[in-house]
Amino acid sequence: MPVRTSKIHEVPLGTKCPAFELETVDTKEIVTRDGLAKKSKNFKGICVMFLCNHCPIVGHIRSSLALLVEMYQEQGIAFVGIMPNELSIAAMNN
Repeated sequence: MPVRTSKIHEVPLGTKCPAFELETVDTKEIVTRDGLAKKSKNFKGICVMFLCNHCPIVGHIRSSLALLVEMYQEQGIAFVGIMPNELSIAAMNN
């Protein structure tokens, strides 16, 4: 069962991203912090976004977000989108 909290956790700019392993929803590929750093030209950092496929706001900004990713990837920023919902509970997130 998901844990619910109302506390917001702020992370100061410049904080080193902890090591992670995430499975992609589409290809089931395992993505890691170090793997993203190796794929990125002149790697400078990682932008982590928490997104939900059926959220109307995410749907509204999807094309703008794609442009943002394209622009900043060229400057050495890698992107990770994390869907925090449990797939078995919210099937619309597939």
